[in-house]
Amino acid sequence: MRTPSGKHIVSFDEDEIAFLNALNAILPAVPDFRLAVRRAVAEAAQVIPFDAFAVLRPDRGKAVLTAFSVGAPSDPFLAALRAEMEAAAGISPGPESGVEFERIELPGTGRAEHAAAVGSSHVGGPDDLPSFRCGIFAAAPRAFQRKHALLLTLVATWLRSYHAFSEAYRQMEEMSFTDPLTGCLNRRKFVEEAERELERVRRYGYDLCLGIIDLDNLKQVNDTHGHPTGDALLRALGEAFGRRLRKVDVFARYGGDEFVVLLPHTPVAVAVLALRRVLAAARDLVTEREGGKVEFSASIGVAALRQGDDLDGLLKRADDALYAAKKGGRGTVVVGE
Repeated sequence: MRTPSGKHIVSFDEDEIAFLNALNAILPAVPDFRLAVRRAVAEAAQVIPFDAFAVLRPDRGKAVLTAFSVGAPSDPFLAALRAEMEAAAGISPGPESGVEFERIELPGTGRAEHAAAVGSSHVGGPDDLPSFRCGIFAAAPRAFQRKHALLLTLVATWLRSYHAFSEAYRQMEEMSFTDPLTGCLNRRKFVEEAERELERVRRYGYDLCLGIIDLDNLKQVNDTHGHPTGDALLRALGEAFGRRLRKVDVFARYGGDEFVVLLPHTPVAVAVLALRRVLAAARDLVTEREGGKVEFSASIGVAALRQGDDLDGLLKRADDALYAAKKGGRGTVVVGE
């Protein structure tokens, strides 16, 4: 429909207006962009006849492209979707684009399983962040009307605003549980994560060990080489442990020159070997970065979880073992009784 001035007027049906009004009602209680976009796309599928809805967004220094598809589209369809989304964001399409791709299947009857290409598409997004784009794709030609393109633009703007809000929340949350010097978890977050892990152990009954690592000569390093060198030593240790431990391990700076690590699904003999290997890697890293001018050793106390243990009891036995390691000559690993 055109006005007397020649401009188009887009009119929405009741269900489309209801969809726009419902967007704020689907927000998670705690800011969570992945959950919010999934809910928004599921709602959009009721009013926009797409076979795939794509969202390209920046995430911790990389670009992530998520394609929400109805059914399982063909590989050529997905390849065309990916190329169009990357091109719209100014990213050179292809295997070297560096874009992380994921597909999430929505309920419904798929129409693009055998599509050799995309028949209809529309990509849009706010101009203030070119790397944030949303797109709708269909196997059939001329699947989208002007109002569908406008709906996509409104959804993209809404998601962009929510993305900025959830990223700010995530950064604030990370600051609250991250040690500012080393980037490791802090003591408060370690206790929180350890309590959760202990609950899982009580339910499933697997081995778990806790280790406390204490630098033997940090004061001497600070006195001889200065506090910046001591800080560099702490950061190198944090990096070495963080890179070589498993994702399931919980590693934190416990305070001062002490680190603590929780090792789920790990018998005590394996925990001792793992901590010795990581400590050796940390020594190599410090030697390389400081040109061999800094030598350090660390003592480690390890305790295996026993039936009836709580976190305080496990920490105390590991701390007693650490005291024995220091008393016995330092630079050693002692297992608690």
